[in-house]
Amino acid sequence: MAVPTVFTLLKVSRILSDSECCFHRAGKLVAVRKQEISPILSAKALAGLLNCYTEFRVPVGEEFAYKPFPTNFGDTWLHKPTSRECLPEMTLFIRNPCFAKDWRLLPPGFDKPSGIYYAGESIEPREGTPHLDALLQDFCFSSPSDRTNYIAMLLTAVLMPHFIGCKPALLLNGNQPGLGKSVLAQIIAILRDGKHAETLTYNPNDEEFEKRIGAVVRSGTSTIIIDNAKTRGKNADIDSPCLERSITDMIISFRLLGQSVSISTENSHHFIITANAPNVSADIVSRSVVVDLKHEGDPKRRSFSIADPESYASDNRAALLSELLGMVQRWLSAGKPLSDVKTRFNKAGWGHIVGGILQANGDPDFLDNADSVAEALDTTRADFVELVKILVDHPQGVWTSASLTGLCRKSNLFPGQLAEGSARAISTRMGRIAGRFIDEKFPLTDGRVAKFTRCKGRKVTEYAVYIEYGCRTLR
Repeated sequence: MAVPTVFTLLKVSRILSDSECCFHRAGKLVAVRKQEISPILSAKALAGLLNCYTEFRVPVGEEFAYKPFPTNFGDTWLHKPTSRECLPEMTLFIRNPCFAKDWRLLPPGFDKPSGIYYAGESIEPREGTPHLDALLQDFCFSSPSDRTNYIAMLLTAVLMPHFIGCKPALLLNGNQPGLGKSVLAQIIAILRDGKHAETLTYNPNDEEFEKRIGAVVRSGTSTIIIDNAKTRGKNADIDSPCLERSITDMIISFRLLGQSVSISTENSHHFIITANAPNVSADIVSRSVVVDLKHEGDPKRRSFSIADPESYASDNRAALLSELLGMVQRWLSAGKPLSDVKTRFNKAGWGHIVGGILQANGDPDFLDNADSVAEALDTTRADFVELVKILVDHPQGVWTSASLTGLCRKSNLFPGQLAEGSARAISTRMGRIAGRFIDEKFPLTDGRVAKFTRCKGRKVTEYAVYIEYGCRTLR
């Protein structure tokens, strides 16, 4: 007797639910086996998963044979909106210990109240940070603030349930190669996932870059490292709309290579960029915490107390995580004081909470370097500062976007933004750049202050630079 399709699909749902290894995560079916998570995105993958738990008798002529779950049934189950309703919802999959939103330190396994699956061992908080101090002592952080900022990103890992999609990327910047930027990035990967992360190469082709990020996300890695990012040719800046949305979206989704399906997951990932004095777009800088490394002379001549920091982090992973948990516990015991630090990531309280934890543990200089570093990495701002210096002493007082474009080309400013396109498109681009700095003041080397303004009462948008002297403004 024929069995209605709906009954078969319901039975499949019950089998997956009874396995206690299957969940729905960001609208997708996932399976956890041996502490590894796998997205089930195709009928073939679903058939393979079901074969772990049951056999299917399929009619063959007048008889029955045991075969894998038919692909047409698999496609129907995967695309039926109600199929996953009987499965528990996974809000976060994480391999390092963490504090839930109610500040419970979660035990290993699936925590039903929070929907968090912690795939790791039980680790308890401990007082002090001897392992963390030993690990970081030989890295040439440009300032104490840079070291504090790095610890902030380590703390973010154990606070991840609080900051899904509301945390910055990490930009590790060095004044030369060989300073340990990649090592610092891999230390975060080791603490988060217990292993090294596969690194990505920055690709100015954003479509291709998105495919590579998607492939890494599909592998289950929570640390996305864009290592030794650099640009070539006319593309002057490291700029990626895909990376920008991946940092700040609550749910990140990527189309998979060669397939018509996409992978989606909660945004619990650490995005890390390493570079040497990079040209980074303002949008990426504004989404990042910058950690600056600086060394004068040949870095190969430096000696380290710990010869292999990555192996040290791997061997002492539990102790390092325990110390990070201890820092949070100390803050909780102090009554959860908040920092007044200013950052775009305070929507969920990231800066207030992380800054408060750091202050409670004797590190009050969180994000103190934000303005100076952002200005140094923002090439658009650097070029505009040069433009203002030219405009101050130029006999022409008023400028349109088109005339500013001509001046910038003669002075080799904004080469990436003004290189290609029609005259109208380039002039529009110049207008957008100018609009970013309206009414901003620029200190000059001779002590004067220049103010860039938009001229009022004109039919065509025009700009001018004025010199400020105390309360007076002169052109």
